[in-house]
Amino acid sequence: MSCNEETVVKYLRAMEGSGDLDAIASLLAVDFLQVEYSSRFLNGPKQRNKAQTIDSIRRGLAAVVSQQHTLLDIITERDTVACTLVWRAYERSETTLGRRNSILETNNAMFFKLRAGLIARQTIYVCF
Repeated sequence: MSCNEETVVKYLRAMEGSGDLDAIASLLAVDFLQVEYSSRFLNGPKQRNKAQTIDSIRRGLAAVVSQQHTLLDIITERDTVACTLVWRAYERSETTLGRRNSILETNNAMFFKLRAGLIARQTIYVCF
């Protein structure tokens, strides 16, 4: 596994369980940009800077008991890491989708650009 792949995996793992926001923030460049395209969870596309991304992750973690990312494939070319994964979360309480204690699951394609060992950009495509 390349150093860039290791950074991406650390980022995804830091969001699992109850989440480690400090660990997540430490892996993101100061000028980090996240772009998430439309899904049934989000009218998009939505762009977030580093602070907005951390806040979005914090709010997401508050809504779930835990979450996990199952990597299906990961490839790297220079400073770009692409991966497909299954995201699974266990809801804490009733959400805007009207479910209580249900399991949410999506297939995702994510693309990361890294600079100096930090994630500078993350692009997310959620596929159900």
